[in-house]
Amino acid sequence: MKHFVLVLSIVMGAALLGSCESFRRFLGINPQKPKVSLRSVHVERYGLSRLGLSIKVAAENPNSFDIKFSKLSYQLLLNDKVVADGEFENVVTIKGQERTKITIPLLVEAGSALKILGRGIYKKEPVHASWNGSALFHSPVGKMRVKFQEQKELRL
Repeated sequence: MKHFVLVLSIVMGAALLGSCESFRRFLGINPQKPKVSLRSVHVERYGLSRLGLSIKVAAENPNSFDIKFSKLSYQLLLNDKVVADGEFENVVTIKGQERTKITIPLLVEAGSALKILGRGIYKKEPVHASWNGSALFHSPVGKMRVKFQEQKELRL
């Protein structure tokens, strides 16, 4: 009987520890993933070869504990054409149940972006900015990666 209890304990322990997420759920610690949303895209400066954009993102923490935003991998598209992609690393603490705005400076090669923006300005064609990627957050119960995708129409 002792042998059976020991084997059963080992099997149950392995099942529970099989993934950190399962173990956290077993303990009743089930953090919600933060939300990342695009708030605005502003042209800060422009030249013949590059555009300087300011991307404002809101990161919302639905949990009762603080989390840290640490890395954002992104892709920015204008009318379905990739005009910028990359990574932004900066540690920002987001208090429990609060929303924090994060500003991301971004340089865009102007050639293709200016063609699209020019058609928007002179021909009054709609210009859609699409933003997608993933954000990495650290919490007291481990890392959380959040994927996001959003589209906004630019007003020119």
